[in-house]
Amino acid sequence: MATTATPAPADPVPQLTRDGVRARLAALLVAACDGEVTVAEVTAWTGTLAGLGAGSLAQLRLVDALEREYRVQLDLDGAAAALSTVDALADHLAVLLRLPGAPA
Repeated sequence: MATTATPAPADPVPQLTRDGVRARLAALLVAACDGEVTVAEVTAWTGTLAGLGAGSLAQLRLVDALEREYRVQLDLDGAAAALSTVDALADHLAVLLRLPGAPA
């Protein structure tokens, strides 16, 4: 007698949160900086992206990667303050994406 296998339930998709976006942002920034900084350095950093060593080209690469990954448009002219630090950028993305933990 033949039996049919019941497919295993799919793993639940993790809820996207501000902290999850910040963690992904750290990895994307490392790639944008060609590995000149580490995820640990980005995660601990509280200053500006430029102060971390992310030059203008790396910042443009980061914005491009974020726009592709999250399907958002980041306004480089109007949101300069939101793009200046890792935390400000994570907050800005959380607001755009309407995520739990986003600032009000």
